[in-house]
Amino acid sequence: MHKRGSCLLAGMLACVASGAAQANSPHSFSANVGLFSDYIYRGISQTDRGPAVQGGFDYAYDAGDVDAYLGVWGSNVEFGGGDDNSVELDVYGGLTGELLDSGVGWDLGGIYYIYPKDDNDLDFGEVYLGLDYTFQNAPLSPTLATYIYYSPDFSGNTGDAYYINPSLGLSLPHEFSLNLSYGYQDVDDIGNYSNWSVGVSRDISIFTLGLSYSDTFDNEDFCAGSSICDDTFVFSVSSSF
Repeated sequence: MHKRGSCLLAGMLACVASGAAQANSPHSFSANVGLFSDYIYRGISQTDRGPAVQGGFDYAYDAGDVDAYLGVWGSNVEFGGGDDNSVELDVYGGLTGELLDSGVGWDLGGIYYIYPKDDNDLDFGEVYLGLDYTFQNAPLSPTLATYIYYSPDFSGNTGDAYYINPSLGLSLPHEFSLNLSYGYQDVDDIGNYSNWSVGVSRDISIFTLGLSYSDTFDNEDFCAGSSICDDTFVFSVSSSF
């Protein structure tokens, strides 16, 4: 379950404009691909602690004050428990802009998560709103961002759900980036839990190398002692073009 947001926001690796767009054209296309030692979604492994190959395509339209985007993204998954679904596909779209020339970026959109081999109990949709602000003249150029997600019927037909996800991005010396993130997930028929992560990344040639650490807590309702909610390190290599 891919966290899709705007290319505006810090911490969104492998999200860049493509050279496929013509000069002065409002249309642009980009693609991304990555190899991850684990697929972590809101603190929980989606590959049963195994590696993941992920990739996607994005289209963006520069309309001036308000821009639009559409995209599709996919990953292998492994849920165990007799579930033979092995693929996740996410389809998303939204609008982005700046709030009253304040420097505050906004991102309003929706995403639908598809598991093709499942009987549709896992498929679900969310709408989201994101806000961010970068302190350009401050040391390390910190970017504060917050996303709020809402689903009227979360995965597994488990009722209303929301997820709150504030984050902080920092530009470190030697072209490193640092991202700190906290999340709170609440689902009507299951309960709630929290997760957090810290990650560092650096662009090297056409690749982005990343290393992150994540963990969950107060997760008894979701994890029931399963190791998929335990703390873990994730190494990644990704590229955009």
